[in-house]
Amino acid sequence: MPLPPRFSLSFFAVARGPIPALYGTPLILILALIAEKMPYASRSGIAAMTQLGKEAEEAAQIAGAGLRRIVIPIQAGPLATGILLPFISGIKGVSVFVIFATPATDVLTTYSLRLIDYNYQQAANAVVLMIALISWASTVMIQKITGTGLADALEN
Repeated sequence: MPLPPRFSLSFFAVARGPIPALYGTPLILILALIAEKMPYASRSGIAAMTQLGKEAEEAAQIAGAGLRRIVIPIQAGPLATGILLPFISGIKGVSVFVIFATPATDVLTTYSLRLIDYNYQQAANAVVLMIALISWASTVMIQKITGTGLADALEN
């Protein structure tokens, strides 16, 4: 009986059963970032929920309100932190993108590295500035949507 294929980069290069060939697609980048950053996001959510206690859930049940009206507004700050911090570290991360990105799925981080390789330092700096602006804009957007600040969530 042949051994199953090892789980490596070549596993994603060809279609295997119902799983299509993912290498060279944006989906592999998204899946890799989710797999890399999931522990940080889940740890933030678990820590916030354990600090809340059961009183808020019991009060919501007694008042007839759903969890969305009671628990989620209380947890908006930690929820924003759990989404935002992995996103920011993922958008400026290089390691996953260098492994999985191809010229067809070029992202800003690998594009800046390619510009440095071609000795276009100023253009590479502009791309890095764009990464910083995207990180800042997404931080402001999440704070506006949730009505919280990142510093407020980190204090709790």
